[in-house]
Amino acid sequence: MVNSASKKNVYHFLLDHRLGGPHVFVKSITDRLSRDGHYEFTVVTTGRGEMTQISLVNLRHLWFPLYALEVAINCALIAWYGVCGRIERRNSLFHIHGAANIAPVIAGFLLRTPVIWHFHDVIPRFRPLVSVGLFFVERVTHRLATVAEESIRVYGIPGASLIPAPVDLDYWNGGVPRDRVRGPMKLLNTANLNALKGQDVLLEALGRLEREWELRLIGAFLETQASYGRTLMRRAEALGRARPGCRVVFMGWQGRDRVRDCLRDCDVFVLPSRSEACPIALLEAMAVGKVCIASNVGGVHRIIPEPDLGFLVPPEDPIALAEALATAGSMSPQAAIDMGARAREHVRSGYSSSSVSAQVAKLYGDLLSG
Repeated sequence: MVNSASKKNVYHFLLDHRLGGPHVFVKSITDRLSRDGHYEFTVVTTGRGEMTQISLVNLRHLWFPLYALEVAINCALIAWYGVCGRIERRNSLFHIHGAANIAPVIAGFLLRTPVIWHFHDVIPRFRPLVSVGLFFVERVTHRLATVAEESIRVYGIPGASLIPAPVDLDYWNGGVPRDRVRGPMKLLNTANLNALKGQDVLLEALGRLEREWELRLIGAFLETQASYGRTLMRRAEALGRARPGCRVVFMGWQGRDRVRDCLRDCDVFVLPSRSEACPIALLEAMAVGKVCIASNVGGVHRIIPEPDLGFLVPPEDPIALAEALATAGSMSPQAAIDMGARAREHVRSGYSSSSVSAQVAKLYGDLLSG
């Protein structure tokens, strides 16, 4: 048993309380590394959500220009928590997730706490924020990490370690293969209703598809993307009227057991995003052994590097997406099973939670021993 005094404290800072890819990353890593008892993990988010243990203020959801004030307030809060002991300063480090998440970066500098800044996105407009954060992080013991090599170029962080999103292959596994011959083609997309995720492109592509289909959209309706969400619903209703044999089902947010059930039940997983780094939703679908179609953005081409592992299409190209959907829908059951098996093996080779957790643990050890 590890003595509690010798435990290392890791504070995971997430810019949003709503569950997304970085939250899945954190849960996977903390679940695995908690087993040996060497680390004590605390999740800190702006706003309060399912994983939140320490909550910071979130003003940008009220009005985005308030983000500068939010950063200042949260810097002060984190620093105060460090002074008063709510955040431990001995044997501790900050593991900060997201390019725009600069409040804990600055607070780490103020508290002289070792920092890992982990980039989960490839969004060029965040480059100025990254530049501000680098000014502070380079003045403390730190490491930079990213889930996709494209972040290194976009954000100008050539020394960053590549630590991709982790997948629990024991959990994400396929059930009994579905009978692909009967009924409409079952499609699945798992992403919050956000313009960056490109669900509107998918709906436009489906309007061009000749065969019958059913699309399930698993993801939260975001107040910050309310106009986009309402537009999607109107388009889905119009598609349903024009194509009586087809339908779009908005399922809202679902727990991972339900997501896994839906993955097992679908024929094709579709990720038509405008921006991604290392999308864990795609990795989970491949681990379940599904035929996958994804936009060729960010680091997606490294997840599907060969055409026998899945389909890559240009972003914002509904014609190419419709063609890929038609091709995937015409695959024989055995061809689909074979592609899914190859995809799962590819995930096993580079994205298993055990191997990714080992990389993270090495970073922790380097920082805390240094």
